[in-house]
Amino acid sequence: MGAMAKFKNKHHRDIWSYLQEKVKTELPSVGDMGVITTKSEGRPEYVEIPEYPELFDASPKGMKRYNRDQWFAEIRASPTIEEKYWEIAKQKYYGHYTFQLKPDFEPYGALEYMQGITRTHLIIEERLPEVYDGLDAEAANLVERISDRFQDALIFQLTNHKENKSHNAVETSRAKAQVVLQSLVEVLIAELCSEFPHLQSASVDILPRVGATWVAGGLGPHRSLRRLREKVWKKSEEEINEPYEGNASAQVRTELPLPEVVPRDDPLVLEGPVPQPLFHPRALKLKGELLHPINTPGIWPSDPCPFGLVAFLPQDFLVREHICSFGDHYDDQEALHQRGIIAGFAWTFSQAIFQGFDPYNDITYPLVSHVVLSDGRNFSFYVYQLNTIKFHDEYAMKNPQRNLCWATTQQPLFDAVEGGQLHGFNKTVLFNLLKLLIRSPKERVGVNLQPYLGAEKVAANLSDDRYRNCIEEQYKHLSSNRPRHFDRPEIYPWEKIYKVDHNTRPVEPKIRWLRKLPSQHFVCYVTYDVM
Repeated sequence: MGAMAKFKNKHHRDIWSYLQEKVKTELPSVGDMGVITTKSEGRPEYVEIPEYPELFDASPKGMKRYNRDQWFAEIRASPTIEEKYWEIAKQKYYGHYTFQLKPDFEPYGALEYMQGITRTHLIIEERLPEVYDGLDAEAANLVERISDRFQDALIFQLTNHKENKSHNAVETSRAKAQVVLQSLVEVLIAELCSEFPHLQSASVDILPRVGATWVAGGLGPHRSLRRLREKVWKKSEEEINEPYEGNASAQVRTELPLPEVVPRDDPLVLEGPVPQPLFHPRALKLKGELLHPINTPGIWPSDPCPFGLVAFLPQDFLVREHICSFGDHYDDQEALHQRGIIAGFAWTFSQAIFQGFDPYNDITYPLVSHVVLSDGRNFSFYVYQLNTIKFHDEYAMKNPQRNLCWATTQQPLFDAVEGGQLHGFNKTVLFNLLKLLIRSPKERVGVNLQPYLGAEKVAANLSDDRYRNCIEEQYKHLSSNRPRHFDRPEIYPWEKIYKVDHNTRPVEPKIRWLRKLPSQHFVCYVTYDVM
């Protein structure tokens, strides 16, 4: 009887050769594994203090960590922002399994969870940080000068805004806040741009799309998945992707970054308490879904003003939770702090992505942004300093850096509007708002703002036209997260009548796509040499 000879067929020999080459290229080299050679090039053979190479962990977990670090290095070496994005997004064809934070929903009692997944130390005060005290005199003069016009614009928007009767309470609150905030930003920029150069060159966006996707390590999986992993793979921990996507009412961007509030070696950054989330995102009614990464601060990568100054966001989620879920038991102030942390982190994180950093290659300098939450009457101010974006896997506990968020309690801008007059106008709110706008960005002397980007920086500067168009198309398509769409083949009208609706031609050869059976496909036959 004949027997099949192993790898005797040419096709199988080619596969075996390919696997051998793949093993040779993917396994670590001798130097990586820490094998001692006779003599290293460029180094003396004998030294007073012996130097030993780092031992290579050849266990399955060590090999996985080695391959992971090699992939991180490939991302860091990508020369453009779009190529870094593509290197991460292409790992999952249908998208990464993520738990998305919606802009119109703020879970109840999740302040510690939001701090944990963003590694943020929250500082609640009645005033802005001390570094803003140097702007008090200038801001006080501006309050007296522009207060009247500011109130006129506010009265006009509040008294002439027509509510859409088809909108519910949440949509009405959002529309009212957006109109008021956009009008106030327009008035303030027009009044201040002649005195402050950074506002002359600033860009103002109306309803920009802001999104960020980061990896939060140290979170436990759901109990059903935990049981499966413990049974099959003998492991139960995982990292979870947390995206945030929303629309700000308006945002102001500048060419240079804001100066840091505290240095990175400050005790607040190194020792500030950050709670560790100990429950699954599903406990907060967050649903898992497959999504491609979303990292955009409301602009494209080639925009000349990539750094954020102030973002204005509505707080309509408070109305939704009062009506739909928790009623008077909902803690408004805690929910505002939750949204301030997430909004500040997401906006600043996406700015860091546009400087060439990513969740696996940490930022080398702090970034600062301002966030204002308002419904048109009540205002909350947040100053967010991003010190790290690398807290995946073991870095969730090993990374000593903390992000910082300074928050103020909610303050009313006025008491009521009656008879075309504004009663109980609170100048302290305008005072804080002006301090955020007039804080001037500064150039970071001796700091490379884009250390991980090449000479091209963005895909638009790539020389290969075909490659450039491909990268830009993939970047825009994946970041949009539109659902998959395939065009169906055409059906002629007579086929629709006589073949689909009425099966009047049963003996006709089934050569058209709509008549083929699932088993009708071309099979690749492989021949074997038989001895």
